[in-house]
Amino acid sequence: MVKINRLAPYGKSLLTQLSQGNKPRNGVWLFMGPRAWYYAKQHRARGQAVLLLPKYESPESLIWPVQDLPVLIFDLSYMPPHEMYIKRLAFQLLKSGAEKVYLASLLNNTPYTIFYRDGEQLQKKEPL
Repeated sequence: MVKINRLAPYGKSLLTQLSQGNKPRNGVWLFMGPRAWYYAKQHRARGQAVLLLPKYESPESLIWPVQDLPVLIFDLSYMPPHEMYIKRLAFQLLKSGAEKVYLASLLNNTPYTIFYRDGEQLQKKEPL
């Protein structure tokens, strides 16, 4: 059986925006965690391009329309996410053409983490 991937939540509106030649000026904000739907809806209403990773969803099961766009992941969890899960999400976004992927986490004691692709390798950079 062949698995057919679907667009990430809010992906259709992002594709529509991009097809009209409107590149999001602040990149794409991707929400994950228990209040992700609430915050994605709030920021989308203010004009921000958003995507969402639903709870328990595999990053590989979704289509990410992020070609040539920076992506900022807002991890709204109060529990440390499994680092491999975050890396899988970042890799999928980069594989989908994201310019760079930034992670802002409630539990991260650094302001953000940057993921970028170096060939087929995922690189991670913590700010000083």
